[in-house]
Amino acid sequence: MHTNIQLLNCDRQIRSLVVSSALPGDGKSTLAFHLALTACAMGQKVLLVDANMRRPNIHNLASQNNQQGLSSLISGSATLEQAMGKLPSMADFSIITAGPTPPDPTKLLSSRKMRQFMVEMHEEFDLVIYDAPPLTGLADASLLASYTDGLVLVVGMGSTERDTIQQTLDGLRMSQIPVLGMVANRVKNDLINNHYYYYQAEQTPVEQY
Repeated sequence: MHTNIQLLNCDRQIRSLVVSSALPGDGKSTLAFHLALTACAMGQKVLLVDANMRRPNIHNLASQNNQQGLSSLISGSATLEQAMGKLPSMADFSIITAGPTPPDPTKLLSSRKMRQFMVEMHEEFDLVIYDAPPLTGLADASLLASYTDGLVLVVGMGSTERDTIQQTLDGLRMSQIPVLGMVANRVKNDLINNHYYYYQAEQTPVEQY
């Protein structure tokens, strides 16, 4: 997935993206976390931002403290140094957790200070990944994607209906949000063709989603 993203645009490198899903529970946070790990392992300076202030999960995946995070930074109650954490084993992997849940997450994400933060991080890091809330019923992911290179849509196979996926894609198209790609999560082995399954069998799986 990391390789495919880097090959999407031959004119310029993908520097920032949003990972979202149509519905909750499709595994987008796990995917965003492991994508960030992979990018860092490939030599990139990476920032992973948990922009899901409603149901944050990145701090659990990364074993980070969530007392201060993105909400604290944008609201002005914490500095960037206070809000940003590191993985001990990866010096070039930085994380900003969601922080305390604010009264109106959409208001914070649509603020001028949030846009300024995104511009600054785009210049500071090789790749910035925003883990955003699901698209259905919320504007958060679309707001963020407008200021990045595009959005990756995660779809839980067997849990997200085709009509829901189509409605989500239509909404993104109407909002003129560039969709970098769609990831089918929880694909059963019997749905994968023999050649692809053989290739996957040679790899060491990171995690079963």
